[in-house]
Amino acid sequence: MTRRHPSLAVVALAAVFGLAAPALAQYRPSEPPPEPVPEAAPAPTSAPEGRASVQTPATRPPGWSWEPAFVLDASYEENVAFTQPPGPNEMFGALAASLARVRRGPRSSFRLAVTGVGYLYPQLHEWDRVDAFANLRTQGPLSRRVDGRLAGNYDFAHTDSEGSLINSGVLLPLVRTQSAGAGAGLTWRLARRTSLALDGTWLQVNFESGPYIDTATWGGAIVLSHQVARRDSLLLLGNFTRTDYRQVSTQDNSYAAVGYSHDFETKLRFDVAGGVSRSDTVSTSLPVSLAPAWGPYGSAGLTGHISRATLSFRYSHGYQPTIGLGVSQVTDNLTLSATVPIGRRFDLLANGALSLRKSRIAASGPSEKDWDLYTGASCTLSRRLRLVGGYRFRTRDQSGSLVSEVVAPVRNNRASLSLVYGESGGWRSSH
Repeated sequence: MTRRHPSLAVVALAAVFGLAAPALAQYRPSEPPPEPVPEAAPAPTSAPEGRASVQTPATRPPGWSWEPAFVLDASYEENVAFTQPPGPNEMFGALAASLARVRRGPRSSFRLAVTGVGYLYPQLHEWDRVDAFANLRTQGPLSRRVDGRLAGNYDFAHTDSEGSLINSGVLLPLVRTQSAGAGAGLTWRLARRTSLALDGTWLQVNFESGPYIDTATWGGAIVLSHQVARRDSLLLLGNFTRTDYRQVSTQDNSYAAVGYSHDFETKLRFDVAGGVSRSDTVSTSLPVSLAPAWGPYGSAGLTGHISRATLSFRYSHGYQPTIGLGVSQVTDNLTLSATVPIGRRFDLLANGALSLRKSRIAASGPSEKDWDLYTGASCTLSRRLRLVGGYRFRTRDQSGSLVSEVVAPVRNNRASLSLVYGESGGWRSSH
């Protein structure tokens, strides 16, 4: 009998609406892409975005366990505050520690993790800081045909490590943030070849200083998947997101699309979707409102394994809220996460995002560009210990903005060397 599984589109939507894992220190190996979901297992609630993670071995026996991890960083950073004109450069050290309580079962999983990260600058003591993260993820069967998932998080972080900003490709000067979120979903197997996935999320991001606007979002997503062949599925997708920028505006963004996914023999998945998106904005600070805007929606992704390498590439186009800035913009988002083994002891790492944004009023005009790219290499010293060298480059170019007064791009460069201790020789992010 043909194996049934929810399509990758379920995973893709969970990535859009799921709760982001925080970036931890500077160590950012790629998160392993999700495996094909077996018949009785729920779809994942998050996709590869962790900047500090390594795959947990699939052979580990089921049951409860503790997972401690530590990262010790030595780094050099240019333009520490990520401002224009550029601020000072400085060496700094960072220490991250995490403790997770984990349970694995044949059809379920549970993970509760707490993480702390401290940064120390020898000269620029005003940027010394401590970030903290707490994350919960659980999933399992609710009945013979229904699988459920639940997630929650609280982050006491900064704009360079806040997961929701990283996932949406929003780069802001260094300020303190506090965020909380929750998500729930289910996958219902309607028939032998047909499944329905429903997900809902809530996220609140608050900024301690600066001109940035506290932002709350509520979202819902639906995916109807029908398997037309052993490795091919047709999809119907829809989503709705309401974004409340405190005392500025309320914005509704939605899309409907049709899609297709294919599983290759090499545990690699391809998916593509296209449709129409809509954006509605109601100003609460001015007695005006914009007419609803319509535009195309599209997405594509490639996720899985090529030989021993792991890869996750995603692209999307449509209206997207810009957290902290009070606008929704026509956004092209590209994200990449990859781990390429070289021999038995070395891995090449890449993880990053590119966002191109245009005003919904003048979508044919120039784009604002946000780059956040990490490349590095990892050397296994022992089963639990690794040495990682990496370079993170970030730039925000608002020269294409119709309203921005900033012309010169804002840039930040970080080079780091990390000693990483954790289960199976690597660090796992707190999700």
